[in-house]
Amino acid sequence: ADTAALQKYSSNQRVAACVYSVNSLDVTITPSSAATRTLSLYFLDWDSDGRVQNVQVYDLESRQVLDTREVREFENGKYLRWRTTGNIGVRITRVAGANAVLSGVFLD
Repeated sequence: ADTAALQKYSSNQRVAACVYSVNSLDVTITPSSAATRTLSLYFLDWDSDGRVQNVQVYDLESRQVLDTREVREFENGKYLRWRTTGNIGVRITRVAGANAVLSGVFLD
């Protein structure tokens, strides 16, 4: 019932889940069309471990870094959003805390 956990699309139930890695994790976004879209990432430090992470968004073809942001104090959840086109890579790197985590990826 904790509102920091993501709500399932088909019900009022919530799920606090994540993918994680000790040092860093990579996500590849390859949309089916070249249209401009909003990429949203959701971060949740569920166990309040004091995590701090760097999030780097880059163009997959050229490897050009498009944006870098730091995420901290996300015990209650935090979204980061970008307007993107084409194939995008995301690298999440642990700065502090036990590991790097990502709880949701949304493309609309």
